[in-house]
Amino acid sequence: AALRVVIAGARAGIEPGGIARRAGGPEKLLTAPAGRLERLGLPDSFAQELRRARRADVAAFRAELAESGTVCATLADAAYPAALRELHDPPLAVFRRGALAETPLPAPASAVAIVGARRPTDAGLRIARRLGAFAAGRGVTVVSGMALGIDAAGHGGALDAGGPTIAVLGCGTDIAYPRRHRGLYERILECGLAISEYPPGTAPAPWRF
Repeated sequence: AALRVVIAGARAGIEPGGIARRAGGPEKLLTAPAGRLERLGLPDSFAQELRRARRADVAAFRAELAESGTVCATLADAAYPAALRELHDPPLAVFRRGALAETPLPAPASAVAIVGARRPTDAGLRIARRLGAFAAGRGVTVVSGMALGIDAAGHGGALDAGGPTIAVLGCGTDIAYPRRHRGLYERILECGLAISEYPPGTAPAPWRF
């Protein structure tokens, strides 16, 4: 049910997590009658996609994901990242692609986020790259968003030091965004991981970041 709701949300351009929580869970949202959906204040586009999702072939969708090298875990799956379950509003599903797609995510104590301005100073870029290399050289996984500026520098420093790095994306894991970071994206997939709460094919949008 969670995966069906996620698919419907992506197609309608809606973040379904909060709505599913208000409905009492993805199962109840997916099976809710029209009146209940209306009382939840859902846009017509999302209500229509939910109706379509009820008939979706989830097994075929998972098979397509596997063929593209993407691993999916919903809240109902044992492979769902334990740390995310502790969030107030955890994603209904996470999609992972890359060399570490089937490897458990690092514990919070062994990972560090390096994020910052998209238009940093040259000094800021150098520091971010050095921090990324320093962390990776000591077995700490660098996590960032693959954005312009500091994010990319942190990823690059980790990769230069031979360590894995994780890119958390506001689009599908099959999309390199921004496009100028296609090379960085490929390097991350080779030894690290791209992760997203949005299914493959989901285009980047401001509200998703």
